[in-house]
Amino acid sequence: MNDELEGAIEQLRSASEQLNEATEQLNEASEQVGEASEQVVEASDELRQAMEQLRAICPQLNQATDEATRLIVRVEKFLNQECSLGIPTGVIMSETPGVADLVTRVELKYGRSERGLFGLYISTKVLAGQDQVVSRTAVPLLRASREEKLNSVAELPRLLAKLAQKAADMAAKAKASTQTVSRVMNAMDKK
Repeated sequence: MNDELEGAIEQLRSASEQLNEATEQLNEASEQVGEASEQVVEASDELRQAMEQLRAICPQLNQATDEATRLIVRVEKFLNQECSLGIPTGVIMSETPGVADLVTRVELKYGRSERGLFGLYISTKVLAGQDQVVSRTAVPLLRASREEKLNSVAELPRLLAKLAQKAADMAAKAKASTQTVSRVMNAMDKK
């Protein structure tokens, strides 16, 4: 019986050591849970602050986008209906180098769409070298992304100035040509 008692005591010591090790592991895990809980609380606070910032700025961004859309509609109406301009032109908004010597060029343009109507649009070209077009897309400005619309509005004055100059040059050339043809016709009538 002595042997049995010693065996039981030994098992009890072994179990006690295992219990102590398990308790230490549980304490470490509890500390890790506490640290993780603090991190979650901090992340929640940061998330809440970020959401509040978005909540504050979004109405301003939406208002700016609405104003940009109204301005684009006014400019297109002015160019197409009031001016009946029909002169294609564009201004480069950005050129971004890419891989393998490719360059992405974004332009604000006024010109004829695939449907045959004149309007404002964003042209994006991927160029190899100076002029070799690898790909091209054109999106009507009114259907462009919010970011493209807002960036484009800042470029409208440059585009309108370029259109005005181009229209003035064309008008001067047309007037000179008309005068020349009139003189030739008058000379022919006198013969």
